[in-house]
Amino acid sequence: MDKDPIIKRLARIEGHVKSVSKMVTEERQIELIEQQILAVKKALDGVSRELFAAEIGNWIRTQEQDEKKIRKQIDTFLR
Repeated sequence: MDKDPIIKRLARIEGHVKSVSKMVTEERQIELIEQQILAVKKALDGVSRELFAAEIGNWIRTQEQDEKKIRKQIDTFLR
């Protein structure tokens, strides 16, 4: 898995979180802050999905047969 795109996305998310913190400090409208928090959540969900998809691809490539491990990973992702 190429980690660079993931790291770049996480860096953007980190910057986004810092800007949300600044909005709170500046006492911006709660509606605007909540909108940005939702955007951060969606961005993190996207990273999570991408990592999970890469892991599934790895399972397929290696033909991993450890069903318990696969089920545990899927359960963790679906929470």
